[in-house]
Amino acid sequence: MTGITVHLHCAPRSVLFRKLSRNIRWVLLQQFSRWIAREPEIIVRVPPIDGSLASAIKLISPGMGGLPPDEGFRRYWERDQNCGCWAEDAALAPLLTAMPSPRRILEMGPGLGRSAVFFSRRYFPKADFDLFDATGQDTKYALLGERNNKSFCGNLAILRRCLEFNEVYNYRIIDASATDGHLDTAARKYDFIYSFWAIGFHWSLDHWLDEILAVSHDNTLCVFTVPNHYQPSQRVASLPHVLLEASSRLLPNPGGTAYFLVFTPKPTSWLPL
Repeated sequence: MTGITVHLHCAPRSVLFRKLSRNIRWVLLQQFSRWIAREPEIIVRVPPIDGSLASAIKLISPGMGGLPPDEGFRRYWERDQNCGCWAEDAALAPLLTAMPSPRRILEMGPGLGRSAVFFSRRYFPKADFDLFDATGQDTKYALLGERNNKSFCGNLAILRRCLEFNEVYNYRIIDASATDGHLDTAARKYDFIYSFWAIGFHWSLDHWLDEILAVSHDNTLCVFTVPNHYQPSQRVASLPHVLLEASSRLLPNPGGTAYFLVFTPKPTSWLPL
């Protein structure tokens, strides 16, 4: 069973139509941005900036490279991180409230932990989070690129610092460098698996699909940020799936649009995709 059978905000199927609608929306929003944009509710807190934290931020987000590591940088990054969370929430809230409360959650490429903090506080305070990443030295992003263990650009020590600064302790960090970049397919199944701006965006989901399905049960909710031109492969398209989009009305970048591929391994009674 494939296709869209639920009333969600779905991205149009046509790539050209998606691009056109996004551009039109951006032009319209720009005229009214001073009225519709607002500061995000701050759920994710960023610790005081020191050299190691600034370096970790600039490694996962090279666009921050020109900013000095001061309090202004910290406030900007904190707003940016919360804006990202609220944009994801705009698309995913109906799914997260419809699904049975998960006990085990896997995030692939958690960055500095913003999504784990947000989901733990807003939706799943009793869930256990496994965070799969590795400390890296270089940023080697490639849109929908090949799977490459050298592309990990996290910082596990800083990730732990950020989580504990937010008083989130229901997590386990899985060092991908100790597993040769592979998931433990013999582990207990996860109820919710997601990756924002990593698997599905920088790395093609198809390179990871076997391992993701191996750690999923039939009703696992799987969510991945994808590019705006994304078209599911034949194998992904054979799964119950939907494409969602969300536009942020929050500062510092109102009007930004994110796209999400959502699927479950088998049709579910609570989310009939």
